[in-house]
Amino acid sequence: MNEEQSSDATDAIRRAIILSADMLGFSNMVCDARSSKDALDLATRLGRFAEQFSGTDFEDRDTHMYFDKKYWAFSDSIVVCWYGGSEAQALMTDFDADLDQLSGIALAQAVIMRNDEQLVRGGVAQGWFLEHEDTVVGDALVTAARIEKTIGTPFIGVEHQLYDHYLNHPVRKHYGTDPVKTLFIAPCGYTNDMPALDYFMTMLGEIDLSDDQIREAKTLPLGDSENFRNDCWSENRLSYIKWHRDFIVKGLQHPDEVVRVKYRALKQHHNYRATPLYPGRPDMLIP
Repeated sequence: MNEEQSSDATDAIRRAIILSADMLGFSNMVCDARSSKDALDLATRLGRFAEQFSGTDFEDRDTHMYFDKKYWAFSDSIVVCWYGGSEAQALMTDFDADLDQLSGIALAQAVIMRNDEQLVRGGVAQGWFLEHEDTVVGDALVTAARIEKTIGTPFIGVEHQLYDHYLNHPVRKHYGTDPVKTLFIAPCGYTNDMPALDYFMTMLGEIDLSDDQIREAKTLPLGDSENFRNDCWSENRLSYIKWHRDFIVKGLQHPDEVVRVKYRALKQHHNYRATPLYPGRPDMLIP
């Protein structure tokens, strides 16, 4: 199909990257709802998840326009769209702008796992997308939804072609620390040979000092303050890894084998990432 590039065009197809995400187990809670309060609680929770995945929980309207981004939420699913040719891509390069958005999605996945113990399975794909009145349609959405079904385990899969685009992007070599290696999981068995977003490493990269720790650091002499900050940072990262380990161990005890399969995939990823981070620390791994 011919591609329309103008962001002002109505009823015109445009290039876009789409996230299609499924909140695992959420449909069962929807079916079990028996009152308006139950339904409203679920809608509120799903809306909060959608805001996290779209960045609406911390971004203002101008930032959304900068990335030319929209989202929709319905029943147990969330769709996030950001268009090509945005102001962000023009000023940051498409590599920087896209990885910014994908990092936000990976972080949202980690946050709702930590705060709500909610697992997510999803797909990210690029293609054409069309908004017409109250209808959206596009091969990007179809492909993202198919990836969500194909990956099977609680990860957000990424279209192979899109992953290869980032692997071979010329801007990648200008980073001191390769963002592709930490943002993405390379195709492997527990992702059904799909590239995927790495919520675990993204979350680790965002961990910092708490407000109380920052305030205490300011009361210390310069040298002591730096050591204190480093110790707190290391401890906070370790605390998250221990939580992640214990969360998965708990899930592996679930009476339903279908659920246990999902946690076995998370176990493999935890051990894959934690082993080089804490060599010689078997207590950080899941047996």
